[in-house]
Amino acid sequence: MIKKVISIILLTVFSVSFIGVNAVAAPIVNSDAVCVIDAKTGQVLFEKQMNIQLAPASITKIMTTLLAIEKLDPATNLIASYEDIHSLQQGASHIALQVGEELTLEQTLMATMLPSANDAANMLATAVSGNHKDFANLMTNKAAELGAINTKFVNSNGLDEPEHKTTAYDMAMITKGAIQNEEFRRIFGTKEYTIPPTNKQSELRNIGAGNAMVFDFSAYYNEEVIGGKSGYTDEASHTLVTLAKRGDREIITVIMAADKKKNMYDDTQAIIDYGFSGFVPVEITPDDLSKPGVIPMFAENTMIYLANGITKEDITKEYVVVSSSPEKVEVSVSLTLSGAAGIQYDNLGDISLYYTGDSAESFLPSPQEDIKGEEQIDSLGDPVIDGILLAVRLSLTVVFCLSILMVLTMVFVRIYYKIKRKRKRRGR
Repeated sequence: MIKKVISIILLTVFSVSFIGVNAVAAPIVNSDAVCVIDAKTGQVLFEKQMNIQLAPASITKIMTTLLAIEKLDPATNLIASYEDIHSLQQGASHIALQVGEELTLEQTLMATMLPSANDAANMLATAVSGNHKDFANLMTNKAAELGAINTKFVNSNGLDEPEHKTTAYDMAMITKGAIQNEEFRRIFGTKEYTIPPTNKQSELRNIGAGNAMVFDFSAYYNEEVIGGKSGYTDEASHTLVTLAKRGDREIITVIMAADKKKNMYDDTQAIIDYGFSGFVPVEITPDDLSKPGVIPMFAENTMIYLANGITKEDITKEYVVVSSSPEKVEVSVSLTLSGAAGIQYDNLGDISLYYTGDSAESFLPSPQEDIKGEEQIDSLGDPVIDGILLAVRLSLTVVFCLSILMVLTMVFVRIYYKIKRKRKRRGR
């Protein structure tokens, strides 16, 4: 117990000394998986188990909506099929579409995004790909294009299926890609919408967003939230993707596997505030990255966000030569933070530098220095091949040593028994 208390005290002292007096305390979240990214650069600011695969529930419909916008003509009218309606599980959310009912594309998109109508999501899948399975494959491929490589979609609506999985980080990247589309942004940020009477329905359908944070009458209202999508299933529990804006900055937050709706919203409020208040923009220049006296070809400065109290001097950089020739050298610089665990995500991303002429010649032979002045060693080869070669060398060394040991053992045994036999003869 005493050791545990001492450890907590030391950790607290270290954290305070590292992040400085101006730092905003990192939030403690209850949800199983969390991710906060800068909406423009994609830099991960804060995370909790952001790469574990979980059931997403209806935040799946972010991808469904994006693909439908990209693939379908805005003037398209959609007709609900039997499969669109009757393939749903009992209790799944819907807007009571009937077989043969006709909606415009906008009406179907709004029904999918706002009240999370699964029958409407199925209509979009059928309209784009002709069937639900092919559309799900299209969703998975599109996710990979957007940087979501740990995602597999099996349906367009997010209802529980064993292989229907994604991660908090992947959903953040999918949303980052989606908000580049202005039509998606408009639908994502819509609070309320009315679907007029159709060929099968004589009444108006008044629908609203499922994200309570956009409504000023809600206890969870946040004026900085400009869009979002919530979800819930028995397996996924509560999930929420949110786009928030403060000044000219936008961040995307993802909550997955929150056991209660209140925890989902409380966690989102906390990470939105931390994403804005806990970080400051820092400009990284070529001088920060390259060794003194060697000027790279560099298009522009790069902006990153550091938690309050962390400075450029706390960044370590590692160089990998991507390609080289007498005329040009391309170098990838990986930026990381030491000791930032629990304060911000320590991987700040990669930046490419290009060297030509004398700069290229002077870059290759010498080790580089990190921003602190610590020496780093360039990786001049393929790390995978280097790893394989190292493993082979180690294996051969082990085999050689074992062979020598076996030979020496056999020699020793033979000498031992030879001496033993001589002693027996003398005894006789």
